[in-house]
Amino acid sequence: MVDADVAVAEAPAKAAPKKEAAPVVEEVKEEAPKAEAKAAAEGDDLTKLTGVGPKLAEVLVEGGFTTYAEVAAASVEAIQKVLEAAGSRYASKDPQPWIEEAKGLA
Repeated sequence: MVDADVAVAEAPAKAAPKKEAAPVVEEVKEEAPKAEAKAAAEGDDLTKLTGVGPKLAEVLVEGGFTTYAEVAAASVEAIQKVLEAAGSRYASKDPQPWIEEAKGLA
């Protein structure tokens, strides 16, 4: 006979199988403005020319002027065509000072 007052040891509950954690992959991205990244990858930092900001530097790079030497060797008319093609915001700019300044930086 079994005594009813005796505690019966219960079998331990089975734990759910452990799932392996997925490996953590950290992706490091260096963020740089487009114009600076493009200029650095393709030539000189044209934003160092007085009056040339990131957007204008991008216009010049897309127009084929990626280095100080290219700007220095260009005619005012050649740069002016690129500026006019980029829109009225840029068409009014005078590239002559950039050409002179680029000669000193090239």
